Amino acid sequence: LVKDEWIPPIVAEAPTLEQACTDLIDTAKAHGGDDNITCLLVKIVKQPWYKRLFPGGGNKQWQNSF
Repeated sequence: LVKDEWIPPIVAEAPTLEQACTDLIDTAKAHGGDDNITCLLVKIVKQPWYKRLFPGGGNKQWQNSF
């Protein structure tokens, strides 16, 4: 009920992923959805390798030390 081309601008304009989900669900409801509407958005963040190696610490100065 939410056209594919509507999704990117709705997500881009929302200040948070939570709000984006709410906006997408509201859009689906406005276009005929009435029950069991589910939205799942996942933010994938690529971390520098040294933060993956040292999750609690590490900094950029270690970047070239190995």
